[in-house]
Amino acid sequence: MKFLHKPNLRFFLLVVVFSLVFLCAAVTAADSQSSKDVVVQSPSSSGQSSSEQFFRFWFEITPPSQSKKDFEFRPPSSPPKAPSDPQELRYLMLGSIDPELALIIRLTDKAKERRIDPNRFADYLAAQQLPFRNYLSLHDRINNLVLELCLYDLGKVSRNNLVSYMQRLRFTSYLLSSEENTFNYIIELIENNIFSTTEAIDSLILLKQKTTSRW
Repeated sequence: MKFLHKPNLRFFLLVVVFSLVFLCAAVTAADSQSSKDVVVQSPSSSGQSSSEQFFRFWFEITPPSQSKKDFEFRPPSSPPKAPSDPQELRYLMLGSIDPELALIIRLTDKAKERRIDPNRFADYLAAQQLPFRNYLSLHDRINNLVLELCLYDLGKVSRNNLVSYMQRLRFTSYLLSSEENTFNYIIELIENNIFSTTEAIDSLILLKQKTTSRW
C-alpha cells in the first residue's frame, strides 16, 4: 500500500478542515433560521377580516366609563335563575360544536332577560358581523346569520331587514356544494316562517360542524 506524498497529504487535510468549517457554518445558519420560523407572533389588533378572528374581543359587562351619560342600564340585583334542563342541554350541545357562538347565544338570552344591557350587547353583535365588501366564506355567512338572528331575537332588527339581510347572504352561484345548498335552504325555511329563530340557529351551527369536519 502506497502512502500519500506530504504535499498531497497537506492538501487533503486542508480540504477536510474547510469542509468541516463549512458544514458547521451551514448547520448554525439553519438552526438560526429555524428558530426564527417558530417565533409565535402576537395576534394582530387590526380589524377582523375572517371568521378565524370572530369574537376576538369579548363583550364588556360594564362600559369603559361608568360616568358615561347614556349608560342608563342598571345591573340586576337579584341572582339569576338556572336555565331549564332543555335549555341547558342545548347550550351544552352547541358549546361542544362552537363554544364562541354558544356563549353568544347564552348572552343573547341574558340580554333578553336584561341581565346585561341589551342595547350595548346589540351594538357588540352588529360590530362582529363581517362586511359584504369582501367575499364571505360559508363559515363567515353562518356566523353573520347567527348574529343577525340574535339581533332579531333581541328586537333590534325588523322582519323586513332580516329578510333583506338573508337575501344578501344567499349563495347565487350556479354550482353549489351540498353545504351551500343547505345554507340557502335554511334561509328559505326562515323566510317562509317554518323555522323559528332557535331552530335556525341550531341548524346553522350543526351545518358549520359538518363543514368543519369535512375539511
